[in-house]
Amino acid sequence: MDTDILALIQLLNSRYIAHDKIFDFGRKAQYFTTDVISRLAFGKPFGFLAADSDVYKHIDIMERQLPLSGFIATFPGLIEAFSWPLLRSLVPSPKDKVGLGRLMGIAKATAAERFGPNKMVQKDMLGSFVARGLTQEEAEAEIMLQV
Repeated sequence: MDTDILALIQLLNSRYIAHDKIFDFGRKAQYFTTDVISRLAFGKPFGFLAADSDVYKHIDIMERQLPLSGFIATFPGLIEAFSWPLLRSLVPSPKDKVGLGRLMGIAKATAAERFGPNKMVQKDMLGSFVARGLTQEEAEAEIMLQV
């Protein structure tokens, strides 16, 4: 976490304070927390602070989709409807370039690194879960849950 605190301080000092520029600390705090969570969860930040942006439009899309997600969660039958071929394109996919789908792709790739013949062993939350018997599919789901 120290690394991410330093990254936040460096970002604010170098891009804003040094140039006497106004910034939205709420957004910077979101970048910071997302990078901290991803570092703790699977050993590397998503890079929001380094880019000083919502790199995968994750925050923007989540904010816009939150009301719909709440509505769908209220009616569990709707979740099953999104598995129908006609509605499947409305659901995020790991092949997406932005948003939740992009993070799903990162989760899939990160989990894959921890399994197989050349598996990476790392001391983070995901490494702890894998050491305790999580399957690759469960590891993907756990990454998404953490984020």
